[in-house]
Amino acid sequence: MHPLVLSYLYMGLIKAIAFDVDGTLVDSDQTHFDAFNAVLSRHNLPAIDWGTYVSKGLISYDDTRFFSEITGWQGLREIYLEGLVKEKESEMKTRMETNPPKIYPYVAGLVQCLGQRKIPMFLATGSEREEVQQYFRGHPRLMRHLSIMATASDKLPSKPDPALFNKGLERLNAALQRNISPDEVVGIEDTAKGILALRNAGMHAIGVLNTTDNAQTLYAGGACAVVSTISRSFISRVLGVQDQAGMQPKALQQELRRLKCFVPQVA
Repeated sequence: MHPLVLSYLYMGLIKAIAFDVDGTLVDSDQTHFDAFNAVLSRHNLPAIDWGTYVSKGLISYDDTRFFSEITGWQGLREIYLEGLVKEKESEMKTRMETNPPKIYPYVAGLVQCLGQRKIPMFLATGSEREEVQQYFRGHPRLMRHLSIMATASDKLPSKPDPALFNKGLERLNAALQRNISPDEVVGIEDTAKGILALRNAGMHAIGVLNTTDNAQTLYAGGACAVVSTISRSFISRVLGVQDQAGMQPKALQQELRRLKCFVPQVA
C-alpha cells in the first residue's frame, strides 16, 4: 500500500471509521457459507461452491437477499423465503455456540488505538445484530467502541446499496450530536460489493484481502488502497507515523487524487 494513502487520517480530514464485520473484523465468512449450504441441503437444493459464493457477490448479501437469489435460480415460491431465513439464523446460532468465529489478529489493537485517539467508529454489516453481539461476546472493550451499528436486523437493502453505511453514519451522528459527512468517513471492507457500497455512500474505501486474493476486484469496486489484512503495519500507518514525505495538505491531496482516492477538499 502506498505510504500516503492513509495520511489524511493524520491531518484530521477523516472524522470516523466504518467497518464491515464478516471477513473484515471477524473470520466468519466460512461459518455463514457452511450454514447456508446446510439449509440448502435440508431442502434438497444444490450446494453453492465457495468460488460462486465469492465471485457472484453472494458473500456480501444478508440472509434474505441470499435466499431471494437462490429462490430465483431454483424456481422456489416466495412463501419459503421466511422459513429459509429463520433456518439459517438457527443454524448460525448453533454453529457459533460450538465453534465461534475468531476475531482477526490486530483488530482489537486497531479498534482500541482508534478509541484512544477519539476517532469514532461504526459497523455496517449483513449479519443480524444478535450475530454481531455473539461475535464480540467476551470482548467488552471492543463492543464499547463498536456499539453503533447497522445490521441485517434493520431490514435495509444489501450491499452494494449504501443503505447500511448511510444508516450507520446517521446513528453515529445522532449519538455524538455531530454532523460528520460521508466524505469524512473511511470504511474498511473485504468484498467488491462492500467497497462499492462505501463509494455509493460517498465514503472512502480500503480493501482487505481476507476473503479474496485478488486485489483487482477490490480496486474495481472503488478501493483507493488494498492491504493483505489488518496488521501491525496497517495500524502504524493509520496511527503511528506522521506523513513521511512531510507534504502539505494541498500537495497531499494532489497525490491522493493521483492515486484515484476521493479526498475531502483542503482549504
